[in-house]
Parts: sequence; C-alpha cells; structure tokens
Amino acid sequence: MADKDNQAPNAADETALLHGSGRSMDDMDLYQREIERFHLCLDDNMEEAFQRYGFSLFHSLPPLKQIEIAKKIGIASATPLDYYNLGCLDVSREDYKAAVSHFKKALALDPGCADATYNLALCQEKLNHKSEAAELWTRYRELAEDEEDKTAVQAHLAELSA
Repeated sequence: MADKDNQAPNAADETALLHGSGRSMDDMDLYQREIERFHLCLDDNMEEAFQRYGFSLFHSLPPLKQIEIAKKIGIASATPLDYYNLGCLDVSREDYKAAVSHFKKALALDPGCADATYNLALCQEKLNHKSEAAELWTRYRELAEDEEDKTAVQAHLAELSA
C-alpha cells in the first residue's frame, strides 16, 4: 500500500488547492481552527493570546475587534479613518457620546468626510441634540454625491424642523 503523503495529487486534490496558495482545504480547515483558537484565547486572556500567537493573527480579527484591541494595547489613533472607526465601534456599543467625540476628531482632520458627518448627525439625534443634528444633516447634504441621498436628507430635515 502506497504512503498517502508520497502519492501524486489526484484531480480532487488539485481542485482543493486554494488559488495557487499551495494550501489544501484540509490545511485551510486547520488554519481556520487555529484562528478560532486565537479568537477564543483573545477573548479569555489577551496577554496569553499574544504570547501564544504573537501579533501575526491580529488582522484575522473583524475590523471592529481590531480597533478595540488596538485601543486596549495602546496603538494610537492618528488618522481620520482611525477616529471614524473608533466612532463606529462606539456606535456598535450604543455609546453615542463617545462616538460624537471620535467623529468630531475625524472631521477635524478631514472636514470633507461625508460618512463621518452622516454618522455624527445620527449620533446627535440619538442624544436628542436636534439643532446640532440639523446643522450636520445640512452639511452632509452639501457633501453627498448621490441625488437620492440629498433628497432623503432634505425630507429628514423637514421632519426634524416639524
């Protein structure tokens, strides 16, 4: 009986290779299992996870989890996108006051960021700051490129002022 490791790959093996990476589906399963172990370990004990796995699997985390971990380990935020993402993390936790702070920092660095303006307007509404929200919706309408968005914002502004 021939040793499986020494056999040439058959057609099924070849179709299991992943886009020229040299990894088979079985390898991918192992890789996915290891990523899952990293995620579980990270949730249980972040220090142990980084001792065991290093920083190599950090980018396997979902974006919001990356931001959360970066904040915990002291990786400084410096770009508009960093602050925007921190604001989104705050929104996912329904911490609208913190989100307002982060979206304002993003806009201080990039006043033309339509997404930050939009999300800041939503947060101001959630905090019942209607006049601030209305100003931001007006600014978003100026920044928006899509005519449907502009029309929807105009209708929303009419609702806010009613």
